[in-house]
Amino acid sequence: MIEVLVVDSQPMARRVVLIDSAMCDSDPAALMSALREQCGDVPILLVSDDGETINRCLHAGANGFVSSTATAKALVDALRDTVASGGGEPQPAYPAPHHTLSKRELEVMLELVSGKRGKRIAFELGISEKTVSTHRARLMKKLGVSDSRALLIYALRTGLTEWA
Repeated sequence: MIEVLVVDSQPMARRVVLIDSAMCDSDPAALMSALREQCGDVPILLVSDDGETINRCLHAGANGFVSSTATAKALVDALRDTVASGGGEPQPAYPAPHHTLSKRELEVMLELVSGKRGKRIAFELGISEKTVSTHRARLMKKLGVSDSRALLIYALRTGLTEWA
């Protein structure tokens, strides 16, 4: 736990817990739950790039998250926003899981949630079916979803697609 964080010579007056999921020996979501019980309303910021871990930790009590590839400025901004939340509702993601997708993964995702099959997507994007399958597997892992239904629900909830 960080008691006082000095950023630009300005101390933050509140406590904040910063957890890097890559350094957890156990399940980060279980750790999040335990921290939430022990720390009460102290804001918790998660560092992770795994969509499933991020979703589970947000449900377990994290107030926000930041990508492990984020710039120092993005990390500082995320810490400030998390502290400003005062341990309340989760803050917007830094970045949202779909912002970690490559341009091509996002294109494949949008085609999938529109109901297109891999063969059609491959034809329209000028890539092989195997490449579409690889992008699908990678984007689903990044978003923490396990099937097409969950992918569609994610896309609807985040506003990436709408009901036709």
